[in-house]
Parts: sequence; structure tokens; C-alpha cells
Amino acid sequence: SSDLHDHATWTQIHSERFGVVNLNRQFYASQEPSSLTWLRTFVDSDREQSKQVSVGWIGQVWIFVNGSLITSDKNFYYSDPGRKRPDGRLSLENGTYAIPLRRGRNEITIALHSSIHDDARSRTPYGWGLAMRYNDLSGLTLQSPGK
Repeated sequence: SSDLHDHATWTQIHSERFGVVNLNRQFYASQEPSSLTWLRTFVDSDREQSKQVSVGWIGQVWIFVNGSLITSDKNFYYSDPGRKRPDGRLSLENGTYAIPLRRGRNEITIALHSSIHDDARSRTPYGWGLAMRYNDLSGLTLQSPGK
């Protein structure tokens, strides 16, 4: 975990309406070669607890909490087995996960693969992005990276 933080250059990106981070405003999904983008946010918890988050994404996602991998999953429009509800589109219905939080500051880090499909030859310019929402904010304070 410290290697990632020691060598990473973080750029502040604000979420848009409904908490969507539209990565096409920073990058383009159809660029070669495909890349992995890291997103990071912080949350303070008043106690040790588990919180449910709803996550929407396009492509492949890995979610880490305080350096531990919580889940990884794919949401590709092409190929039915890789398509999440609703119809492979970015939606908070794509997945719901329990994230363990410790008392105090917690780091949520998400890796998002930029390709829309596994096959680089069939990539589309439909975009890529991520949305995440806590289903219950009680006991939480959302923080920006600079605080």
C-alpha cells in the first residue's frame, strides 16, 4: 500500500450530479493502450462498523478499503455474462458491497480499467466512469483528500 502512495501523483476530481465521476472528462476510453486509473476518497467513521455502498461502473473495478481488497468485478456491455443490471450501463444497481470501516479516517481506493471490453479491437467510445453511494451515512463524515 505504501508503494502506491509513495509514487502516485493524485489529481483532485470532483464528482458530478448523483455522485458520478465521469472519467471521459480526464481520459478517453478508446485510447491505446488501455490503462488503469486509481480513484481515492476518504471517510471518517465514529466507530468500527460495516457500511453498504452501491457502486456503478463501466469496465472492470477493484475496491480497496484501508489497503485491503474488498471486491473486484466487471461490467461490460458486450457479452451477456459480463453485463450487469441494467443492461450493462453505469448505474448504482451494478453492485452493492459491504465495506469494513475502522474508527477514525478510512481510505477508499478504487482501480478502474479503462477498456470497455476485454478485446481491445472491439473497444467503443461510450465512455467510462464510476458512481458510489453509501446506503446509510449515519456515523460517517465524508472528507476530501486534502483534509
